[in-house]
Amino acid sequence: IYYTTLSPVTFIKGIPYNLGVTINTCGGFYGEDVAVFIDYNQDGDFLDAGENVYTSPFATGTAGAVRGGSVTIPCNASLGETRMRVVYTEGGGSTSCGTYSWGETEDYLINIVDNPLAYAGSTAIQQTGVVSPGAVNRAILRVPVAMAGCGVATASNFIFNTSGSTNVGDIANAKLYRTDNSKTFSTTKLLATIANPSGSIVFAITDTLLNNDTTNYWLAYDINAGATITNAVDARIDSIEILGAYRLPINSNPSGNVIINSPMTYRDWE
Repeated sequence: IYYTTLSPVTFIKGIPYNLGVTINTCGGFYGEDVAVFIDYNQDGDFLDAGENVYTSPFATGTAGAVRGGSVTIPCNASLGETRMRVVYTEGGGSTSCGTYSWGETEDYLINIVDNPLAYAGSTAIQQTGVVSPGAVNRAILRVPVAMAGCGVATASNFIFNTSGSTNVGDIANAKLYRTDNSKTFSTTKLLATIANPSGSIVFAITDTLLNNDTTNYWLAYDINAGATITNAVDARIDSIEILGAYRLPINSNPSGNVIINSPMTYRDWE
């Protein structure tokens, strides 16, 4: 059944929507599943990655039961009227195109509209603990930058400061890393390095942000081999340029620091 006479419901890219399918039968329930498909790229089929937006677990239903979950229209979906298919198959194994003895397939039109990318916020999260003289890539701050909506936006001119460090001479290099939407520090994606930082640290780079997600950036230090034991190394973030404006994180100078200390060694006294 293709319901072309119903007005297409509008869906905005990047926003989660509840999805519910009410099931019924004219001859009893014998076990079934429900699958929903959306032709995101409007190529006339539902076979592309991500177009099977929901499949219920196989179960024996009851009249009026609702099967469903949540669906978010991806940012790369084509705009405009798009076909959505709902398949209900007794015996399970619902597919977008196939045959079954008992069940129903219904097609609807939905209208996909754009959702321009917007800055949703950022903060600074202090990393604490100890670091040894001569150590490299010691994380000092994590800076998550959240964007809402779809499109392309860049972050540039990350401005930090060595504020809170006992002696900037203890710091050999300041580095800016990116770990995408992971909150775990990694040295895989190094964006920039500044030697012998003192006071303001400006990473004049341009980096593309994740859309409708959070991109995590990290300030890390290399520590000089002659750094003074018990000194602290620290930082704050002053601003980031995003979408043509300088943004000040909610908490730009969190409490805490990293203390320089020599690692303990074991000596066997005999």
